[in-house]
Formats: sequence, C-alpha cells, structure tokens
Amino acid sequence: MTQYHLLCDEARETLWPDPTGPAPVEARQHFDECLACQRFFTVQQALGRRLERLRKITVPDHLRERVRAAIAAERPAQRRGWWVAAGLAAAATLAIGIGLRGPGGDDLAMPFVAEAARVLTPPATFQSSDASEIESWLQVQVGTEVQLPDIADATLMGGRVVNVAGIRTPAAVYDLRGTPLTYFAVPSAEVAGFSASPGSDLMAASADGFEVMVWGEPNGLRAVAARMPRAEIRTIADECRTKALRGLSF
Repeated sequence: MTQYHLLCDEARETLWPDPTGPAPVEARQHFDECLACQRFFTVQQALGRRLERLRKITVPDHLRERVRAAIAAERPAQRRGWWVAAGLAAAATLAIGIGLRGPGGDDLAMPFVAEAARVLTPPATFQSSDASEIESWLQVQVGTEVQLPDIADATLMGGRVVNVAGIRTPAAVYDLRGTPLTYFAVPSAEVAGFSASPGSDLMAASADGFEVMVWGEPNGLRAVAARMPRAEIRTIADECRTKALRGLSF
C-alpha cells in the first residue's frame, strides 16, 4: 500500500482551489495517487460550474452561520478557513440549486466534460496515432483489455487514464476534422447515478459547450464527448456502439 506523506485534508488544502496548478511535490504525489482527492476536486469543479450558471442570490445569514458553526465544530482550528469556504460554496449550491438539473443532463455530463476539456494534458498520457500502441499502453495502466473504435474521419492523437466520478478510466483522444473528441471506456455500469445496459438507448447530456453520449456495453459504460453538434456526436456514438455490438473491427 502506498504511504502518503500528506493526509487528504492537508493535500486538499494545499491544492485548493485548482489541483492542476503549481504545488509542492508531496501534494502533487498524493493527488496523483489518491482517487478520493481526485473525485473531491472533480465534484468541487462541477459545483463551481453549476454555480456560475445559476441565478445568483444571497445565502441567508442564518444558513451561512449554521454551516460555519457546524464545520468549525468538526475541523481543527488551523484548517477552519478552508473548510468553511468549501462548506459555504456547498450551502450556496443548496440554496439556489437544490433539486435542479441543468438542461441536457449536467449531472451525467460533468464527469466526462471535466476530463474531455483537458485533452492530452497530464497526469497520464500517451501520444500516438497507432491504435494498437495506445491499447497496449492503456492495458498496462489499468490492468484490463482496452479496445478503441475506428471512428470515421477521425485520427487518433493518444490515450489517457482519467478519473470519471472516482472511477479510473481509460480514454482515447481523436482529432475529428480539427475538433478534439474523447472516447471513454468506463469499467463500471454506473456513473454519477446513471446506468445503462448493453443495447439500451443512448443517453445524451451536455455541459460547458460539450455534448456527451453515453451507452452500455457488456463490460461497462462507454461515452464520447466533444464540442460539436448533438446530432454529430450521436452519429459517432451510434457508430461505436454498432461496431461493438456486432463485434466488428475496432
């Protein structure tokens, strides 16, 4: 088992609010190896984007004080400032967005959009246009077989290991006529509370200018995400799903 030099609380405080920014080596090592912290920042970033889209109102003073008091009672004094800030952000989300779902399924889209927006930036990337090379590299990284689809008019750029709602997921990035397209092979039948079985209808979602299509296959969920019209991303998803169901060449 990996022995971290920092606890999760310490690493999150050091990396807050952007885990991709400059950071001490120990905090960066902890984040790269800790799925819980990766998931924490994914959720926080999703909350931030939702807050930006929602109508701005003032959080009632009594709610603010209740959150502040509850957090202060639970956390050591030296870290209260950071946890209060995070708690107040969550309180604001509850106050103005509880029970709301953005148009096009933001809740489903966010885990994929957060990673699609990063394209081939760190942490784990492998740049190549050869599908077999990328598949082999991804298999070593995740320990399971990975098959990448041959998408019409698209050129492979490379592979990544990403964090989709806390799930370690192999992904491939394509260039489709100048637009980056990310394909996700999630080794789970459920993401962000959504699930799909093989042969079920495509699930469409959108967020931050990205369109996302998600579907089920026997060994987990698959998804494609890109900044392109929904009809086009649906056609690509149908192509990938059809090839997988028929066992055609990937």
